[in-house]
Amino acid sequence: MDDLEHYARAVIGNWEFGNLSGALNDLDQCLRHLDQDRKCAAPEIARAHELYESETCAISDAPLVSRAEDDTWISVWVFVSPGD
Repeated sequence: MDDLEHYARAVIGNWEFGNLSGALNDLDQCLRHLDQDRKCAAPEIARAHELYESETCAISDAPLVSRAEDDTWISVWVFVSPGD
């Protein structure tokens, strides 16, 4: 996620006077990498839906994923009530 935000900010920063073409290319490569990570982690994403999705934990159909040595981290949304 940090990379995606970094490249998006570079596009904005280069919008008027910088290297917009290069910044857009970097952002495109980052997005392609995210798509590939999701494709490779499809079984783990499906498993996360089965194990963890609930009224207070939502998992996107296209979550951010990060491979660890033998496991996969998958981003989720966790609902937190103001009273919790």
